[in-house]
Amino acid sequence: MDEKALDVVGLLADPVRRRLYRYVAAQDAPVGRSEAATEVGITRTLAAFHLDKLATAGLLEVSYRRPPGRGGPGAGRPAKVYRPAQAEHVVSLPPRSYDLAAALLAETVAGTGAEEHLAATAADDNPAHAEQLGQRELEADREKQDHDADLRQHFDAVVPAPGVEVVEPS
Repeated sequence: MDEKALDVVGLLADPVRRRLYRYVAAQDAPVGRSEAATEVGITRTLAAFHLDKLATAGLLEVSYRRPPGRGGPGAGRPAKVYRPAQAEHVVSLPPRSYDLAAALLAETVAGTGAEEHLAATAADDNPAHAEQLGQRELEADREKQDHDADLRQHFDAVVPAPGVEVVEPS
């Protein structure tokens, strides 16, 4: 199991930190410390502490910006703002490997030739899905026919020697 991911998710066990994270994650624009503190009902200093912990863990990303209307000399230092990080943290207890299970299932289905049976079952359960599958099969058949025609053209361009008969596979 990824211990770091578990530690990151464990940071959200603190109710104040969790409320701050949820607030920042719900906003469309980066959030400053004062705004987050006011919204959650805590002091700016406490909000800064928790927001920085979340940023250090990789749950939030930090940037700096000047408040609107303040610029030039004497405007002060840019404010630190937070937004949700793009990284995803996944924890599963006990650890599970869904990608491995999916790969094994796909390999087994392909190895047994059960695709037609599964497609028929899906068609019985969901007619719209069956229509999509049928559409995909038609497109695949068309692509194969186009590919075969291209191969035939290339083959004919190379092989038509006297006395050579081309027999198409059945």
